[in-house]
Amino acid sequence: MEQESLGQQPVSPRRWWKNPIYLGLLGLALMIAGWQLSQSLPPSSPRRVEQQAQLAELRRMADDPALAERLDRLATIHRGQPPLEWPGRLLFFGGLLLFIGAGISMACSNAPNSEPPSLESDCLESR
Repeated sequence: MEQESLGQQPVSPRRWWKNPIYLGLLGLALMIAGWQLSQSLPPSSPRRVEQQAQLAELRRMADDPALAERLDRLATIHRGQPPLEWPGRLLFFGGLLLFIGAGISMACSNAPNSEPPSLESDCLESR
């Protein structure tokens, strides 16, 4: 009632998606989820586990360092890439953009509300 008597309108609460804190937290969560998604491998099948054990045994028996290096390369190639690597990267970069946008929004909201004087007003004051 006092606000109405002073001629001020009541302030409506900000929506959560317009609050830079929540946008930053959402961006951070998307970055973490995207990173985990782009790095995760599905659980290995029993056959693949057995093949990896055989390859590790062969690697231990290798006396030649060049052969050991080739077996290490074969193990990394055999392991494969994560199946959801690209969607995870997109999710990570989307979260990064949201996080940066929230930081920019937070920096701009803390700026003073008064506008700097324009050139025209400076010129008029000097006369």
